[in-house]
Amino acid sequence: MIRKVLLLVVLLIASGCAKDKGPDPWIDSGIDSGTDTDTDTDTDSDSDTGEDETPPDLPSDCSATSVNILTSGTGDGRTPSIAHDIETLMTWAYDDSGVAVPANWLIQMATFVPDGGVSVQEPMSTTIIARKPDMASRANTFGVVWLDSRWDTSCTAALQNDCNLDIAFMRFDPAGIPDDTTPFRITEAAGLKTRPAIVGTDDGWLVAWLQPDTIDDGTMMAVALPATGDPGGSVPTPIQVSQTEDVALPGISIAAVGTTAVVVWLATGQQEIIARKLNLDATTSGDAFAIDEGLSVIGPAIVAGSDDFLVSWSRRTVDDFEVYTRMLDAAGSPTGDMNRATWTVDDIMGSRPAWNGSSFALLWLSNRDNGAENCYDPACENQVFVAELDEHGTPRTAAVQLSTNPNPCGFPALSWDGLGWTALWELRQNMRQQIVRGQMTCGL
Repeated sequence: MIRKVLLLVVLLIASGCAKDKGPDPWIDSGIDSGTDTDTDTDTDSDSDTGEDETPPDLPSDCSATSVNILTSGTGDGRTPSIAHDIETLMTWAYDDSGVAVPANWLIQMATFVPDGGVSVQEPMSTTIIARKPDMASRANTFGVVWLDSRWDTSCTAALQNDCNLDIAFMRFDPAGIPDDTTPFRITEAAGLKTRPAIVGTDDGWLVAWLQPDTIDDGTMMAVALPATGDPGGSVPTPIQVSQTEDVALPGISIAAVGTTAVVVWLATGQQEIIARKLNLDATTSGDAFAIDEGLSVIGPAIVAGSDDFLVSWSRRTVDDFEVYTRMLDAAGSPTGDMNRATWTVDDIMGSRPAWNGSSFALLWLSNRDNGAENCYDPACENQVFVAELDEHGTPRTAAVQLSTNPNPCGFPALSWDGLGWTALWELRQNMRQQIVRGQMTCGL
C-alpha cells in the first residue's frame, strides 16, 4: 500500500510539469481526462516467474533510414495515424495556435511518396475541436474517424472542456483529398473521450469506440458503414460489443480479414486482454474470449495478415513489462500459445503491429536509455523501436531504435509505406508536441 501511495504521488507531481494535461503517453489511453492508470497491483500474480529472460540471437538486417519532424511553425501535433494501400497517408490532430490558449485542434493530412518525401497539407477542419484521428484503407481509399465538436451548437473555444464530442467520418483519395466538404456523423453519444478505431472491410468500414460508463471504464460499441461512408442521412444505430463497464480506458483496436473482424480491448481491472469477433455488419459473432489473463496487462493492438490476425500487448514479467503476441486464424480464433516479442530490463509499452502483404512488423515504446531504473514518471524518455516478425509473431530481426531525441515519445503508429516501415509518434519537447516520422528498411 505504501508503494502504491508513493507511486501515485510521483505521477501527480510529474503530470503537473507538462503542458499537456492528458494522460501519460506511456500508457497511450488516447483520452483527455488527465487520469493515469496504475498497472502495479502488488499481487502475487503480477510476477511471471516462469519466463526465460535470455534474449534470442537475431540478425541485424534492418536499419533506420530517416527521422524527421512533420509538424511546423509553432503549432502542436497529437495522436498520429497512418495507413497504406498502394499510397501512404498520414493524419494527426493539429493546433496551429501553439502555446496560445484556447487551443484550436484541427485534422491535418500528409502524403508519403516513395523517393519523393512527405507532403504536409493545410489543416482541413473548421470545427472548434477535431482530435484523436484514426485511419484505415480499403480499395485504395482512406477512411478517417475522429472526435468532433461541430454538432454541439453550444460549444465555444473558451470553454472547450464543456463541449460534447461525437465521431466524424470522412473518406480521402490517395492524394489526401476528401470526398466531401463536411464529414458524416457516426454517433449521437456525446461526451466521448477516447480515440475511436476504424478498419476497412470487403463491405465498407467498421468503426468501434468506447462509450464511457465511469471515469475508469466503459462499453465497447461498433457500427458498420458502406464504402462511401454515408450512413444514409441519419446517424447509424450502434451495436453493443462488450458488457457494460467491461472495457478499461487504455485503448481499443480492430482488424478484419475476409468476412471476419476482431476487436480487442483491455478488461476492467487490467488483468485480461479480451477479443470478440464481429461480422461485417458490426453484429457480434460468438462470445468474447481472453487472449491473455491472470497478470497485469495493458495496451492491446491487432492487425490483419493475409488470412490471420496478430495481437500484441504488454505483459507483466518478473522485473518489468514486456511485449507478447498471439496469432488468431481467419475465423478469429487463437492458434497456438502466446509468443514473447521483447527481452529487456526496461518497461515496454505502446506496441503496434503492422502487415505489408508478406510479413509483420512490431513497434514498441521503451524507457531504455532514459537514465532511470524505473519509469514511473510520465516524463520518462520513451524511445521507439521496430523489428520484423516471423509468421508466429516472434521477432526475426534485431530491433532498430528510431528515436534518438532525449525527450518523451508517445502515441505511436506503424505501417508499411511501399519502401519500408514508417512509424509516427508524438514527441514532447520545448513545451510543444510534435509529430515525428521514422522509417526502418530491411535487407531480407
